[in-house]
Amino acid sequence: YGGEVDAAFQIVDTLINTKDTIISYVKTKAISAGALIALAGNKLVMKKGTTIGDVAPLTYSEGGKPTMLGEKFQSPIRAKFRTLAKRNGYPEALTEAMVTQEMVVYEVKFPDTTMYLDSSGMAELTQGQKKTITSTKTVVAKGELLTMHDVEAQTFGFSTMSVDNIDEMLSKMGYSNYEVIRI
Repeated sequence: YGGEVDAAFQIVDTLINTKDTIISYVKTKAISAGALIALAGNKLVMKKGTTIGDVAPLTYSEGGKPTMLGEKFQSPIRAKFRTLAKRNGYPEALTEAMVTQEMVVYEVKFPDTTMYLDSSGMAELTQGQKKTITSTKTVVAKGELLTMHDVEAQTFGFSTMSVDNIDEMLSKMGYSNYEVIRI
């Protein structure tokens, strides 16, 4: 769960500036800063039954009640998510929906592709594109933050696979002689 935004940004910047291939493996959950860090790897793999998402920046009152921080804090986090989405081919609208409760994201199916669009993306579709839509459904409703289980993360284009353990992941990726270094 979470952590300080500055620390998460430092970890993300270190990962994206590494020349080696980084496979992020979600062992239990990647929530808040954990999701940001997991998406910084070149590939994401999730253990079966795990979750990723909900990156809303929070503060706590003196009484311990959590309160979501406003746009000034959300904006740089969304920008970092857009950077990671572009770098790794993740759907931008869905990455931003992990941070912003006000977003609505739709799954828009065309005969040859599926897109995940917010209301701005929907408005930018040409009339020709709109005529070829085969189905539209709401994936993230207003007032929600996106949190996905492993199967959803794979369906939405984030995770490459769901596995029982690291050895299974590496075997499926074709690795046979490897050393796992735990940090």
